[in-house]
Amino acid sequence: MKKLGVRVAPSAETLLKHADRELSFAKARARILSTAPCVHRETLALAQAAGRVLAAPVCARRDNPAGAVSAMDGYAIRHSDLFAHALDLDGQTAAGQGSGPPLLSQGARRIFTGALLPQGADTVLIQEHAQVQGTKLIAKYKPEKGAFVRPQGFDFYKGEVLLSSGSILTPQALALAASANLAHLQLARRPRIALLS
Repeated sequence: MKKLGVRVAPSAETLLKHADRELSFAKARARILSTAPCVHRETLALAQAAGRVLAAPVCARRDNPAGAVSAMDGYAIRHSDLFAHALDLDGQTAAGQGSGPPLLSQGARRIFTGALLPQGADTVLIQEHAQVQGTKLIAKYKPEKGAFVRPQGFDFYKGEVLLSSGSILTPQALALAASANLAHLQLARRPRIALLS
């Protein structure tokens, strides 16, 4: 309806006649969201990202663990050396110290949980199954090859998608992002909302 060239808004009665009375909540929600503007992004540090929503997937920037590590306190050994009567102890390795020098033939090295295995070692003899006599180590039990070793990339590999876009950053998700060596994340900017009643 027009009056003097000016468009007049339809009455509520006219709107109700043409309204889709069978419109479900899901369809109504989808229609409203389809008119929403696209999400703008911002980059924030992990410490500021709690409870926010990812605007881009989180991909690992490194393997985790970065190398084979011990899953228990014990002794790093070559499995093939277990057939020797005793192994020669040549020091120790703790988490965060690096792997140290390569393990010599028929050698053993004291190792702690989370420490990198020295080159040449492929098994951890846990301390409960070991007997130390001076600088010699005797295995009281022969574990399977690879026992108590977490191989490189056991948790995730470099480039692996750990969190998808749209994920809410819970404390667990933030810990995962930190373990993937990420200090900043791309987040959806918080919307500004107006309420009309």
